[in-house]
Formats: sequence, structure tokens, C-alpha cells
Amino acid sequence: GGGRPGRRRRACRRTTPMENIKRIASASGLGSMLGSVLGGGPSASERPRNSDGAGPSAGGREEDEDEESSHEKTATTNLISAGHESFELIFMMLMGIRTSVGRFCAQVPDARELAPTDFEQQWEGDFLGKGSAETPAHGNCDFRFKDYAPLVFRQIRERFGIEAPDYMLSLTSEYVLVEMFTNSKSGSFFFYSSDFRFILKTCTKREAAFLMAALPQYHSHLMQNRYTLLSRIFGLHRVQMRSGRRVFFVVMGNVFPIDRPVHERYDLKGSTRNRFTTDEERQDPNVVLKDLDWINSGRKLHLGGDKKRRLLAQIKRDCALLEKLEVIDYSMLVGIHRTSTKGAPPASEQRRTSTYHKVGSSAHG
Repeated sequence: GGGRPGRRRRACRRTTPMENIKRIASASGLGSMLGSVLGGGPSASERPRNSDGAGPSAGGREEDEDEESSHEKTATTNLISAGHESFELIFMMLMGIRTSVGRFCAQVPDARELAPTDFEQQWEGDFLGKGSAETPAHGNCDFRFKDYAPLVFRQIRERFGIEAPDYMLSLTSEYVLVEMFTNSKSGSFFFYSSDFRFILKTCTKREAAFLMAALPQYHSHLMQNRYTLLSRIFGLHRVQMRSGRRVFFVVMGNVFPIDRPVHERYDLKGSTRNRFTTDEERQDPNVVLKDLDWINSGRKLHLGGDKKRRLLAQIKRDCALLEKLEVIDYSMLVGIHRTSTKGAPPASEQRRTSTYHKVGSSAHG
């Protein structure tokens, strides 16, 4: 992407809600939120970072850390269960989600029309090790959890057929996640649910503020566009650890299917400048290819006339929203699954689901 448009405004001038959204978007490097992948966020097979201790800790990003940095490209994953250095943070994330989702399902059992105040609603709970009137006992370190616009995100989940029991089961049935650090410049960490249906992605305070400011328009777009290619964000949360550190994170849907391997992945930005992978990078079976790789391969998507028209129309509608929000750092993630048996999928792809389920189960007895 390029620079983000924006104007300097005098402090005494009252700004409209849309101007506030644009101001925050300009300052936040928002591509990693709504537009980093115009297709649903990183895939379960996107390249992770080695977990040998190099680089940022696995606890997510500081709330005011906004600088971008590049990271080395390696390919390992970590199963996070009891005893892992990130388990404390993961436990806080998942217990907070489980409690908050269950709480609002009990309080508001039936879907209702949202009110403007629902987009500003926040629920915050103190999770004491010994428990409290609002939160269960858990025997771990005390922490505080905040859930943003819970009823709004609940409606978004239901829009895409995700009911609360299935959502909680997928995320919190075993309190086990798979950690994956991508080569994204944002420095964000990604944690995958054990069934790879959902992604927990850490974000900055500014990115969280942008999402809240843009939420009414984002929600409206998703309600009107069931087949949107934009990242589907199902929750925005914050954990405050005992040290005082705050970690913001979102829950997103995984764009790629979990029941079949993806043999080729392309991250397409519509630009050709430095948009290629090196011969060395292409040795990695999980490499994410780029625009020039796509062009040089001669690949085309054969969709048929009707699907082509519908796809282009949806892209146009999605991009219209991003343009309105002045988000310009986004790309399209294309995954290719070969139905032919020629060229067997990498062993890592074949084991992707079964291995983590097996290890996740054994980690809990």
C-alpha cells in the first residue's frame, strides 16, 4: 500500500464521526484490521515465525506500540497449552470470551434490533482467581477483561451462521490454541483455535479505536453483503494483565477451509513493485506468492460468466466501503486447492488438523 490520505485539522474545529474515523485510520496503519487481506485474514497455513525466543514476546503488542518493523521468515508453529510461556495470556483471552459470550446470551437470549448505544457498549469484568459474583473461579492470576460492542459482534456472528455454543466450543473447549507469527510488518501475533476455524489476532489500541469508530458502517455492510470478501471480525476484546499491560485482540474467521489442503497461496495487491518471491523463498512449501508470481505463472481464475459478475460486483462493493473509510492498504488472498492427485500436498498440510487435535487432547490428559 501507499501513504494514507488525511488533512490536518484545527483542534477547535468540531469533527464529524466520519472525519474521526478517517483521522484514526490515517494514524493507525489500519491495513492489518479491515483491509490487510480482502478475503478474511491470514490463512491457517500462512507462514509463522520461529518461536525460539527471538523477536517480540508472544504476549501481543503494547497498547501504544504503533511502529512497524520487518521480521525474519521461518515456518514453525507452537501449540499453546498448560506450561507454555503464552498460556497465561491465552487462558485470559479464552476465559474472558467464554464468560462474556455466555453472559450476553443469557441476558439477551433473542436477537433484537440494535440500538445506537449497542455500538458503544462495553462490558468489563475482574477475573479473580477465587472468583466473583460475575466471573468464575479459575485458580490462575487475576486479570481484567473488556468486551467491546458484544451484541453487535454477536449479530455479526449469527449473520454468518455462527451460534454461541459452537463459537465457545471451537475457542474454549480445551483452552488450547495454535500460535503462529506471520511475516506481517505489523508485528501482530496470530493464534488459531484448535480446529483452525477462528483466528485471534493482537492489534494496537489505535486499530481497536478505528474498528469501534467504523463499526456501524462495517456492521451495516456485513448485514447487506453475506458474501463479502472483507475480513469477518467476530469480536473485539482487551485483556489487562496483572503487570498492567493491556493487550487488544480481535477474533476473525479463517478464510481457508480446514478440511482440505491449500496448495498455493497468493497475496495480491494490484501492484508489481517488488511483488515477487525469491527462489529461496519458493523452496518453502507454505510460501505466500505475490503479484508477479501470479502474472508469470499465467494463472487465471475460471469462474464462468455468472460467478465472475457476482465476484466483481462484490469486490466493487467491498472496495467502496474501504474507499469511504480511506483504507488503502489491503490485498486479496487467493488460495488454490488442487483436486488432482498429481503433486501431493506437503506433509505439513496433510497433518494440519489431525496433529493439533491429537496434541491438544493429550495436553489435557
